[in-house]
Amino acid sequence: TMKTSTVFVAVVVVVSALCVCGSVAFSGTDKLRLVDTLKNTNTNSLSHTFAAAVGLNAVGEQVPKSFCDALASADTSSLNDVFYASTIASHAKCKLPSGMNAVVEDALSNSKEGIALHHAVASAKVIGIDVNTKRILKKLDAAAAGDFSVRAAGYILSCVASLGATDDIEAFLDLMDVVIGQVEEGPTTAKFDGGPSATAIVVRGLFAFTDATGTKPTIKDSVLHKLSKYFIDLSQTSNAVSSASALIGLATLANNGHRNPLVIAQETQKLDRKDKVFSVAVTNTLGERVDAKLTIVSAKTSSETKLTQVDMEQSQGTLYSLDTSSYSLSSGAYTFKLKASGKGFVSDTLSMSVFVTGKATINGGNVVVQQGSAEVANVDVSYPSSLPSAVSVTDAQTVVVSFSVADSDTSSPITPSQAFVRLTHSSNQQTVIFVANSKGKGRYSFELDLHDAAEESFNSQSGDYDMSVLIGDMSLCCGIEWSVGTLALSFSKSSPNPQKTHLYEKLPALEHVFAKPDARPPAFVSYVFAVLSAAPLLVLLGLWISVGADIASFPFTHIPTLIFHVTLTAICLLYANYWLSMTIFQVMTCLLPMLVVIVFAGKFMLQRIANERLKEKTE
Repeated sequence: TMKTSTVFVAVVVVVSALCVCGSVAFSGTDKLRLVDTLKNTNTNSLSHTFAAAVGLNAVGEQVPKSFCDALASADTSSLNDVFYASTIASHAKCKLPSGMNAVVEDALSNSKEGIALHHAVASAKVIGIDVNTKRILKKLDAAAAGDFSVRAAGYILSCVASLGATDDIEAFLDLMDVVIGQVEEGPTTAKFDGGPSATAIVVRGLFAFTDATGTKPTIKDSVLHKLSKYFIDLSQTSNAVSSASALIGLATLANNGHRNPLVIAQETQKLDRKDKVFSVAVTNTLGERVDAKLTIVSAKTSSETKLTQVDMEQSQGTLYSLDTSSYSLSSGAYTFKLKASGKGFVSDTLSMSVFVTGKATINGGNVVVQQGSAEVANVDVSYPSSLPSAVSVTDAQTVVVSFSVADSDTSSPITPSQAFVRLTHSSNQQTVIFVANSKGKGRYSFELDLHDAAEESFNSQSGDYDMSVLIGDMSLCCGIEWSVGTLALSFSKSSPNPQKTHLYEKLPALEHVFAKPDARPPAFVSYVFAVLSAAPLLVLLGLWISVGADIASFPFTHIPTLIFHVTLTAICLLYANYWLSMTIFQVMTCLLPMLVVIVFAGKFMLQRIANERLKEKTE
């Protein structure tokens, strides 16, 4: 049977989405899903209902009246509960429970902690309690100068903003810088210590403070993008607190008065012969439309740059588009680098991979037969035609097949990732596949020395072989299977024509025959060995008799001693049975309780022997 190559050829090309290195967008669908999650929050939890109400309010959504049911569980002696309840009441238009004034007034008068002061001030405004702004700011100033967590710092800045302070804010400016310095940056995201809720509180507090005081935040653009990525990742959760944190953070970044990050999202994964419009979405962090400028900084292949500094037009909604028909982009993989910018926005950049797919053609087909340095035959063949007649080749000759691959639209050279030459025997359909070698600029060549390949590849099987060229690449809309013609191969040591075989036909069952066991020694040898193994026991019994050992003095009336010897005998029998039939697990199951019995029985037996010896000595 002919030796068949095990090379598989991909002639159908599937273009899939590639990795996008850059921003990940928050869509309108994501927003609706989070809003739905928050509106269906279980009102049995006051803290979760509070988070949901704040999250919905941050994106301008109406807070359900059903949230008012959560107020019934509020503890009016707890400042946290009063803060949660008053915030829910403010957003859902609920009637506040009575008895909340005392804890708020006490906190305003006596508390020195930033979080407590924030909660007290926020609750007081809802309840209608007068706040001594100057006194509270002085307390907040002192809290900012002491030890604090980043969560407390976010609440302090938010409280200062709510009080409308614009003078003597140096301590709070320092606090803002300290908090920004505590951001925890990763490769793609950034957050503050304390998780989603703490990060949302700090971001909201920072920008509430800068908007209220007219100061500019010192946070870096790269950190803002990483924070937005962190909140976008949170949007995939179904937890009420994380969902609310995501909406609060994204809404703050999108709507603050100073630093609004732009987000670029890839829409087009490939460009083909029919659709050459390249589209990209540009939004704010909430996935909303913005008026920004989007520029293709460059679009290049691995060898050359095709586009530089091309502005894209805003087509509809959040989409920006560019018709690439006039730019003659040849098929292949491109790296597009884009930049979105605009007044009042934090610019975003994105590097994305895009395939430009096209249709390939083959040019310059040529088949040459050589014998040594002499050229025996030289035939040109044009795709998609075939050789007019079979080309004869002996095992003393060499076949050289060459061709070039180009884009059918632009005639630009293409270097496909897969180029093979397939030879199929016309009688038995046995196939051998060889790799065509790239010579650069789309040129390929395949050289076959029949003398070397006769036995290994063809099993010296003479006959007519149908020769085909196979081309495949992800940048091509379809692969090429070109029937070049027939090669009549002749081998000096030709094998008989094998019957046609099928790769996937059922093969005969394999019957394994075990090796015959080696001859065993006679039974007499085994008996002698058994007697010799038992000899030490017989010697032991003889020695016991010689020293006068007998069972007459055995204390049959002492139960522990009797139990000890019976158990010891049972353990010996168990070991013997282990070698004969039992498994180790069965032995251990029986042995464990025996060991417990023999330990306690042996203890009492040894105690009896010791007492008897002591009695003999005293007598």
